[in-house]
Amino acid sequence: MIAKRSFLLALGATPILASPLARAAALPAHDVARRTLVWNDWRRYADEAVSDEGRLIDPSDARLITTSEGQSYGLFFALVDDDQERFEKLRCWTVDNLCAGDIGNNLPAWLWGKTETPVPKTEKPPRGAKAPVSVPVERWGVIDENNATDADLWIAYALLEAGRLWKKDYYREEGLALLDLVRRTCLHETDALGPVCLPGRTGFVDDAGRVTFNPSYTPLQLFRRFALEDPRWEAAHQAALRTTLRASPAGAAPDWAVFDRTGTLVDAGRPFGSWDAVRVYLWAGMLSKDAPERDVLLRHFAPVFRLVRARGSVPERIDIRTLSVSAPGPDAFGSAFLAWRPNSPEGDLLRARLEKLPIAAESYYKSMLTLFGLGFDDARFAFDRDGRLLRPIRSEVRS
Repeated sequence: MIAKRSFLLALGATPILASPLARAAALPAHDVARRTLVWNDWRRYADEAVSDEGRLIDPSDARLITTSEGQSYGLFFALVDDDQERFEKLRCWTVDNLCAGDIGNNLPAWLWGKTETPVPKTEKPPRGAKAPVSVPVERWGVIDENNATDADLWIAYALLEAGRLWKKDYYREEGLALLDLVRRTCLHETDALGPVCLPGRTGFVDDAGRVTFNPSYTPLQLFRRFALEDPRWEAAHQAALRTTLRASPAGAAPDWAVFDRTGTLVDAGRPFGSWDAVRVYLWAGMLSKDAPERDVLLRHFAPVFRLVRARGSVPERIDIRTLSVSAPGPDAFGSAFLAWRPNSPEGDLLRARLEKLPIAAESYYKSMLTLFGLGFDDARFAFDRDGRLLRPIRSEVRS
């Protein structure tokens, strides 16, 4: 992959354009043509990780699991790549296996894979006879029926945008049906915070009215897009922004946050941001430049970006109270900040490290972060102010 800043500098392009759409538009004709080809990084990963039936498999788990998150990211990347065949396979498998065939009435189960049940012990064999070998019964299916709301939101988003971009009404109808189900089951109305988006339909509101929130589950560009379909999502959009900021008082996002009835952040013994929280910075950086919440979030989380600049890497764990940090996280974490200042020394450093990473099935989560980070940086996709998907290399640039 070409390092765009060095490439444009060699061409004498000044000033360097910062947005993915602007960078793509500024590319010479031969490079634009190269970028209109298939998204090779995603295709290679999908050829390895996605089954013929449309199941994105994480082989690092002995149960060969599939998560609703993986399916949702796969749908999004297939849409970005304009791969309608793979999108349809991913969609069909998701609906049939995670939604019991009905995406409008059943939220996707978050975890599917292999389970083994021990065979019940039989009576003791007669003297001298060999005991039969006990072979566990293997079963494939849903392991945990609870949903992961972030995955549901990405699935609904992919369906809505597939319907718009490919002009297929049934995708839009499925997306609207899922979105309405999420609204009715996972938006929890609070007096202090507004309609908070719960991480799942069960297990995140206790008897005392305390709400558990995951800031990385609420990409604000998705909420803006949903509000175009249903104005009630605008209140959820504002609540997600409000709750994310309140969950991060010192300017670092936590993996999980707990609020009491008054909307006060409660110390629940998990005051750290790590593998989940890194996506908060990723989603923020990918917001449209003219989305007002982007500047709000980038200013609020500037302390973490300063840490990244000073250290040359993204810490694996940050204490949200003191901003003390652990050892550096994996290089894939750099995806979270590449869009913050792509044309800068730190942007060049993060990009160079990401471009060396293997995007492989056995590194599911790291590969997802890398695909988001490099895909956005390489102008494969962007979002407009209202959250609509832009695919610069396939539409805006070519037209």
